[in-house]
Amino acid sequence: MQKFKEKFEAIKGNLVLSGFDTERDLKLAIKALDRLCYGMAGESLFDINLFLEKYRREAAKE
Repeated sequence: MQKFKEKFEAIKGNLVLSGFDTERDLKLAIKALDRLCYGMAGESLFDINLFLEKYRREAAKE
């Protein structure tokens, strides 16, 4: 948790989205991330950690 908190604070809580061709694409991506966050807010931390495990393994390889 501390590593995540440090990384999150290092970017001042902002999520950087790049690589979108149009402003509309960017807005759609932000809405999708917003829906994801709302969905995750209703889940247990165990289920969220289980879902994120695949991404942790990939990140550890890099």
